[in-house]
Amino acid sequence: MAGAGHETGVHTYDHIRWQDFVAKRGEVWTRKEFDRALAAYHEVFREGPHTHGAAGWQMNEFAYRLEQRAGFRYVSDTRGTGPFRPVLDGQTLDCVQLPTTLPTLDELIGLDGLTPDNVHERVLADSRVEAEHGHVYTLHAELEGMKLLPVMERLLTAWTSEGFEIGAMDDLYSGLKPNALARHRLDVGTVPGRSGTLAVQGERLNADA
Repeated sequence: MAGAGHETGVHTYDHIRWQDFVAKRGEVWTRKEFDRALAAYHEVFREGPHTHGAAGWQMNEFAYRLEQRAGFRYVSDTRGTGPFRPVLDGQTLDCVQLPTTLPTLDELIGLDGLTPDNVHERVLADSRVEAEHGHVYTLHAELEGMKLLPVMERLLTAWTSEGFEIGAMDDLYSGLKPNALARHRLDVGTVPGRSGTLAVQGERLNADA
């Protein structure tokens, strides 16, 4: 992937362990899992990662601070409406959050009459909703890359034909002025079509808050 020019980053060392347990675990457990992921990345790529995307959008306060200590410029752990400067316990963190803004295929299929044959039309419609810095779409290798690959191909074709520019997260971050972004609390919430709670872009804070 990296050799072909694709952006890479840390997702997790063990997807199931992180997604199922991190929200309820403490600092020691979180640091151990986080460090295992960093070590595995370095073993593969022979360098450290510069970004992180939480498995299942599951996080805790210690994970956010570990990203800060790792020196990541930006991360994508949340669901929301656009890039923001995250605030945790009153502290504004340096790692800009680039939240997923579009629904995923597995969240949509089965809702409102959506099927693998037409679900790409819903994602395309949501993509047309104006977003100041563009949209972020999250896909899963085992779904969009395998089982739902024909759907993903239709979506990519539709995006391209409508003139959408498809780029990496690093491209999005490079076009931002981090210090000018709005500050939002890191929160926990729900997303239609996905069970349980997950990390979300919370309340916007005033510049002097």
